Amino acid sequence: MQDVLKLHNKIEGVRDTMLNQLAKAKFSAVIVDTEIKNFNKLAGDAEKTAKELGIPVGDMNLQKLYSNIKEWTKDANSIEKA
Repeated sequence: MQDVLKLHNKIEGVRDTMLNQLAKAKFSAVIVDTEIKNFNKLAGDAEKTAKELGIPVGDMNLQKLYSNIKEWTKDANSIEKA
């Protein structure tokens, strides 16, 4: 019975650690979500300004950045739903 109790306590400790880390990850995902919204606004403003100045938007390399942000948004959303 001591072995069973010892294993139970070990599992409980791991569970507590897991839940704590999940809570931290969810909090971070919310922060990332806010920063992603800020990025999208600033990038959109930069794109608009470039167009107004006649600068080709393709020269700004925004597509790669948008691609990264899109992937990171998926990551943040999956963590928030966990």
